[in-house]
Amino acid sequence: MKNNLFKQWVMASLLCILSCSAFSDVEYSGIAFSNVDIHGQGTEADVKPGETVGIHAHYKWLWPREEASIVQIIVGIDGIGAQTAIANAIVIDGRYLDPHYNDITEQDVDFHIVAPNEPGTYQIRFRYAQAYGAEEAVGVWWYVDQAPTDEATIGTITVH
Repeated sequence: MKNNLFKQWVMASLLCILSCSAFSDVEYSGIAFSNVDIHGQGTEADVKPGETVGIHAHYKWLWPREEASIVQIIVGIDGIGAQTAIANAIVIDGRYLDPHYNDITEQDVDFHIVAPNEPGTYQIRFRYAQAYGAEEAVGVWWYVDQAPTDEATIGTITVH
């Protein structure tokens, strides 16, 4: 009986350790990411060249920006650039509201990026932007005051 309980405890502990490391929180520039799952493989995924890669994540704005600011969260690949805006909001009373005035201060999101054509390992990163809209944020903001650093990495893809 004690042996079975010990085995169950070991298995539960390993499961916790593995899940905690696979879905660790990342905080950068006033935004936190958690529960990142890239292509159904956790925070590290193997993909094909040019493949569309599905990503699920949870984000949260940690502190309010200037009142009436229009802000975005953009995601892309280090060394390549931004690919998508996963949040586009206006700051009102410390909350982040989408164009329909839904509170998006914290939410689960599903989005896609496209893997590079060249084999290699690439970091998926995010950053804050302050553009007039999502398209402008993706097109212009990745390199404003330099690209996001290692601290903004939410996962990696390896292109084979």
